[in-house]
Amino acid sequence: MHEIIEIPVFIALDDEESSLFKGQQFLNDKTYDGFRFLEYSLKEDQSVYFYIMELSAEQNNRYLWDRIIPKAACCLYLYDNDEKNVNRFFFDYERYKTPVFLIATKKREIPEALSGRFFGNVIYYDESLQNHIQQILKEILEKLLTSAE
Repeated sequence: MHEIIEIPVFIALDDEESSLFKGQQFLNDKTYDGFRFLEYSLKEDQSVYFYIMELSAEQNNRYLWDRIIPKAACCLYLYDNDEKNVNRFFFDYERYKTPVFLIATKKREIPEALSGRFFGNVIYYDESLQNHIQQILKEILEKLLTSAE
């Protein structure tokens, strides 16, 4: 049986997406109306489905959010140094119960108040490492298991 973990990823700027997914191997990479789909293989029988979602209040996007977010293990927000984007995201996201993680490169400095908004669910990654997606997924799993205890 093939196991799948679904993770929506919210990005305000294209360069943030390229820094996270640059140089990674995907089984599938398709673009649809309102999101980009990436399938990342963990093992032969385990995959992570990343849904790269748009940060906009359009009705079409809300429909996608309502279908994908409640089924997801967690969501990721890629930090872009713009607190207005984060505030807009939380205004739209507050109705969901799915945990959300703030993801940033090690060179970004995240304000403490912003970190608190994500309940300390902040993960830094080193974009120079070949396996930074695995590093991020490992940290997410550790945080999710810790919070479940």
